Amino acid sequence: MNWTIFFLMLPHLKPKCLDIIWPELYRGLDVLRILSLLVLVAMFLRRFVREKKLPSPVSWMLAVLEGWICLNALLKKGDYIEVFSIAVSVMAVTLLIDYYSALMQELLTALMLNYEWIVYANLISVIAGMCGKTVLDPDYDWIRIYFFGPDNWFMYLCIPAVCIALMYLRLQFAVGKIRSSILRSGCLIAVSYATVILTWPATAVVSMAILGFVALLGLIPSVQRCITFPVALVCGLAANLSISVFRVAEAVPMLADFIQIRLKKNITFSGRTYVWDSFWEQMSGHLWTGIGNPAEGYYLANRAYDHIHNQYYDMLALGGIIALGLFLGVLLLSGWKLTHYKKTWSARIMTAVMSALLIMCIPEVLRNGTIYLIFPLAFHVDKLEFFCQKMMTEEADES
Repeated sequence: MNWTIFFLMLPHLKPKCLDIIWPELYRGLDVLRILSLLVLVAMFLRRFVREKKLPSPVSWMLAVLEGWICLNALLKKGDYIEVFSIAVSVMAVTLLIDYYSALMQELLTALMLNYEWIVYANLISVIAGMCGKTVLDPDYDWIRIYFFGPDNWFMYLCIPAVCIALMYLRLQFAVGKIRSSILRSGCLIAVSYATVILTWPATAVVSMAILGFVALLGLIPSVQRCITFPVALVCGLAANLSISVFRVAEAVPMLADFIQIRLKKNITFSGRTYVWDSFWEQMSGHLWTGIGNPAEGYYLANRAYDHIHNQYYDMLALGGIIALGLFLGVLLLSGWKLTHYKKTWSARIMTAVMSALLIMCIPEVLRNGTIYLIFPLAFHVDKLEFFCQKMMTEEADES
């Protein structure tokens, strides 16, 4: 295993609980996150000097997106520290996947270990919380904090964890290590799902259910041709428009019952519809450049919010149509690769993950750097398939 990958990724998976029980270490990890990014930039500069090889288009587009959001926060005198912090992790994780994309076996093996330790530790904290041993955050109404963070952060942890586990499983099948890979990947997937089921954060539950459902459909020969990125994108955007713009939850009784009874939420999605309405009022005259990231938060629907509770609206707030266009560009670049290699197992896996991501973007935002690893992984899906095909060909030749 490549330990360089493991340690470059490690500080970006910093547990939120440290902010309360050991704040000095939590801040120290912020320094290591910056160092991680600087090391990766230096590695790419050295590669360019030696091989004239540049980062992928996804990395460049994300760099422009994050650069614009940071610049906009400075120009509008907002909370630039927060957006800078997110940008550091977004770019470090993206460049890490980009740099080691030609070494998929080493990359996925290291990332498996990264996610195994934190997912398992987080489940232990969930079980401890059920037994009455909890950590509370005094800055956010004494909300319960688990090892990784509050339960509505679990989508940032469990979706990438399942993604890595499934991609690792695909790779190990090609190598021929079937039994050990099923056990290792299966445990990580099972623990990820157990974590969200035990705590029941609605967004994570629905997103993980979509991920599992689409992945299972990809195993059925008669419907495999439907498991493509364009289908996932159209369905995801349609669902977003239906809920955030046309408010079908308020008009369709069956959907309203599902939200209230199964997800245990109200049809306003815990007040999100009021936030979205208030957001549009504030965007008047700021559509192109947005309103930035106010230091005091977004004052919407008579209270302050850290974000807009919808990824597309959040992009509009942070950087206007410019930021939203760049984000959609990243999405389409990743999806182009998935569409081109739609008949491969890796593309079907990443399409399932993208489906979960698109659903997650309806009531929540991608303000966590590690969730962005999905985009470069999708873009480099061809390299994983090339490696898998090469290994299977070599095994066939030997036999």
